[in-house]
Amino acid sequence: MSFLAGMELSVVSMLIVFGLLYVISLVLNTLKLVAGKEKPVEKKKHVPVSPVTPTAPKKAISFEELEKDSDMFVAAMVASMEAAESSKGKNFRIVSIKQL
Repeated sequence: MSFLAGMELSVVSMLIVFGLLYVISLVLNTLKLVAGKEKPVEKKKHVPVSPVTPTAPKKAISFEELEKDSDMFVAAMVASMEAAESSKGKNFRIVSIKQL
């Protein structure tokens, strides 16, 4: 089989596939029209949420205390990585850490 014959076979195969996809889309669109319009989806009523009041006072932690407690340091690093990952392209700096 020559290169030209291979290209011809590839083009014909792709035309058949795209033709069948077009036929399938036409069938699906006609089924939508025949079945009629769908029932409108009911919108849920917005229920206002009451603000949460803190149950315990939060105490700010200094960097020196953070360096002493390795678990808190790891938690602060993970929190900063998650915040940076969720909004790409922004720089973050931890200003304060509060223990819950």
